Amino acid sequence: MRSDDDNRESKTLTSSQRGYLREIAGFTQNRSLFSTAEGYLGLGPLNTRSGDIVCVFLGLYTTIILRPIPEDKFEVVGTAYTHGLLDPEALLGPLPGGWVVELSYSVEDRNKQFKVSFVNKEKGLRTEDDPRLWELPLGWDIETNAEGLRRFRNVETSKSDWPDPRMTSKELERSGVKFQTFRLI
Repeated sequence: MRSDDDNRESKTLTSSQRGYLREIAGFTQNRSLFSTAEGYLGLGPLNTRSGDIVCVFLGLYTTIILRPIPEDKFEVVGTAYTHGLLDPEALLGPLPGGWVVELSYSVEDRNKQFKVSFVNKEKGLRTEDDPRLWELPLGWDIETNAEGLRRFRNVETSKSDWPDPRMTSKELERSGVKFQTFRLI
């Protein structure tokens, strides 16, 4: 009698697959899974515990785990990946119906950056522009640099910058986002 394992072909991983597995191992080493009261799942520091809170800080590309301590202060536990809070659902709300976020990452890419795309398969649309965002403020446009990365350019100063000018506290407050101040130790 042959087992299922005997019927499987032996496969060798490609260099790209091995690189991908090394990257995943690096992302998950010394991390623990967690879930929030709102139903979000995440991967955070090993010492994450019940009662910690997941925070989105404007300007950071990851969520932060904070632990409440006496005197209305918070201790930083560490960074975390929290699914659903990085595309920036925490600030802009859920994507409109039919839209999904797709992340792509190439281990051969020397910049080691994720490429974010917004896809609506029903309408056959794919864009780098978040469908939740409004028009750029006056005096701003988008340019793509030599590495294919998008930057926002202030037309007056010709200064290029990574953060989207719509994601400043002033612009977000104007759109109704509420902010909270934390005293960190």
